[in-house]
Amino acid sequence: LRPQETEEQGTAAAPRSLAPTSVAAPKERAAISGTGLAMLGQIRTQALHAALDAVVEDVDPWDLVAALLLALGGKNVSVRTPEREPYGQMSRQETALAALFPEGVLIRDPALLRQEAVAVLKNVANCTISQHSGSGLTAQLMGLLFDADAQMPNMAFDDFLKCFSKPGIMEAGKALKLLPRNTGKEMRNAIMAHVGAEGRWVPEQAGFGAAAEDWKVELAAMVRNAERLASLRGSHEGDEEEEGDFDHLLPVEEELYGTGLEGPDEAETTPSETADAGEAHDPEEQKDDAAELQNALLEQAAEALTSDAADADARAAVKAHLDSHLEVVRIAA
Repeated sequence: LRPQETEEQGTAAAPRSLAPTSVAAPKERAAISGTGLAMLGQIRTQALHAALDAVVEDVDPWDLVAALLLALGGKNVSVRTPEREPYGQMSRQETALAALFPEGVLIRDPALLRQEAVAVLKNVANCTISQHSGSGLTAQLMGLLFDADAQMPNMAFDDFLKCFSKPGIMEAGKALKLLPRNTGKEMRNAIMAHVGAEGRWVPEQAGFGAAAEDWKVELAAMVRNAERLASLRGSHEGDEEEEGDFDHLLPVEEELYGTGLEGPDEAETTPSETADAGEAHDPEEQKDDAAELQNALLEQAAEALTSDAADADARAAVKAHLDSHLEVVRIAA
């Protein structure tokens, strides 16, 4: 079923005949096909990386800070923070870029750069325990870089000390050279009395110092995984034959998983659909196209399985039957 067009509403269709359909104008061929835009994106990426390599020895630190802010504002970066901005409101990264690049050219104001860079870092980096919004170990390394241990408050208060197990609180008291106590509560009171209201106590496991060793372990695991992946890529490249003059522009990930743009028919893609080089088609559009194709195939199969004398209801029943089989196959897959 489809809604009638304005010019169709006054026209009655004959029984058992298809309603007239308006023929859509053919899509205008894009100046550059989707494959060409993907190739152009790879060429631009190589040029950008070459430009970065050219200034790596003497790049201005403030230019580098601005570039890092630009990178954080990229569409391929997803930043999840504990506090989300209301829907439609600019993120802190976007606010910083608007302040630093109001006309598309960097405002070389060191004070403004410091202010915006620190604001973005505070918005992004956090030490919360969360699989979704926590920064993880990198934020603790940042704490080492900027001596965040010096900013830690006194942690000898009852609510925090209650989080220790009895062996843990006894070990904490031992580190303060306190005599053993019979209960955890007694040791908590002893620690608070020893530190005093004006004192400051931060247990070793609460500081940022352990991040360095944890980072070495994580880095070693990342290196091992990278070596395994490199070995798999090498074997894949050895099996593949060289194809095309521009294959050297495509990274291994795209060779393994595809660019999503293939064949000369991609030239028919409209400019709005290929504005971003190498961008895959909208999943909603792909879903709609797949549904239209499925319906067309089911209608053709229903017509082929019914006689010419069969009415529309009979064909609809066959189509519904085939559709139910297709759903069973989809669920089984």
